[in-house]
Amino acid sequence: MHSGLQSAKDFFTEQNANTYDKIVRYATIGRDKQWKKNILTMIQGNIVLDLASGTGILSEMIRNSNDALEVLSLDLSIDYVKISKKRRKIPTVVNASAEMLPFRNRSCDCIVSSYLAKYVDIDKLVTEISRVITPNGIVIFHDFSYPSKRVIRIAWKLHFKLLCAVGLMITSWRHVFSELDQMIENSEWSEEVLASLGSHGFAEISSTYFTFGTSKMIVAKKNE
Repeated sequence: MHSGLQSAKDFFTEQNANTYDKIVRYATIGRDKQWKKNILTMIQGNIVLDLASGTGILSEMIRNSNDALEVLSLDLSIDYVKISKKRRKIPTVVNASAEMLPFRNRSCDCIVSSYLAKYVDIDKLVTEISRVITPNGIVIFHDFSYPSKRVIRIAWKLHFKLLCAVGLMITSWRHVFSELDQMIENSEWSEEVLASLGSHGFAEISSTYFTFGTSKMIVAKKNE
């Protein structure tokens, strides 16, 4: 099992599911919503699969952006799945791993994920995405990235020190905030995604950084 998968199981639990929406907003200084809006601009097709959908923030945004879209959601945590169904009334939410997608071949026009890539075996994930996505379908990856500029890194590290202090008060998030910065700094998810997409028949691959290089989006189209 990929080490990140165990981290995801440890990070996202019954104890913190109810507070996730507030925490992700405060922890990203309100940028989470804007980053997800950037994902919305790249969506194409009729059936959209949201991987690692969490409490359904992105799934709800996709659904609200276009009533004609059919949104499918998947998350590893059953507690987060329950919140997604109850709070946002997401009709189709599956409790499963993104490395083994329980969907038919060529059944989804667009596959998106936010904050998933650093937790999974990228080649397993892209292999499954390649199977499930339709010809000419669009895949969108978004996750945190470690900034390249020194001055931004200083601010970034200070921000995580503050989050660790928050974790001392909100104990359900202590484990996450004590380890997340090192996970992001050490992750090579971006390089791995680019390499795997190329080897699985994806084209028109583009990369975009947001918020001084602290998050990144990769978009690609599946060849016929």
